Amino acid sequence: RLVGDAAKLLRSNYGSVLDAGCGTGLAGRYLKPLVDQGVMIGVDASQKMLDIAAKCTAKKGCGLGGNQVINNDGDREEALYDDLLVLDLEEMTLENTLTKGSSGSDIQGFDLIVAADVLVYFGSISNLLQKFARISTTGAGLIFSCERATEEEAPLG
Repeated sequence: RLVGDAAKLLRSNYGSVLDAGCGTGLAGRYLKPLVDQGVMIGVDASQKMLDIAAKCTAKKGCGLGGNQVINNDGDREEALYDDLLVLDLEEMTLENTLTKGSSGSDIQGFDLIVAADVLVYFGSISNLLQKFARISTTGAGLIFSCERATEEEAPLG
């Protein structure tokens, strides 16, 4: 929820959002309402995580228990992500993320990149931040969160 709230503070609507390290899609539920006419792409290194994210809608899945449903406007049960891609974040390009996707047509880059609880898995993040800059539009937003991890949980950093 915090990721969605932070995104709303930057803008009310986005044309292209990258959920970098989207995992099971927890942040996607709160980002999707801000991508009304645009595209939202989820990228993760784990196909198993993406398989879970693919089943999520704005109302169910993605960490909600059994019969728990979130009340959203309307009754649409559309997928959260326009595309889910198995990729290492440091290997992303516009060609293998945005234009590879089913709806990347003439979009020139991402205007929002979200990396929720992902950066802890990288040693140095300078290469990753440079990658984010290369695939972003001018004036794009970057929202990230970090979790505290032990050395065993995140040996690189």
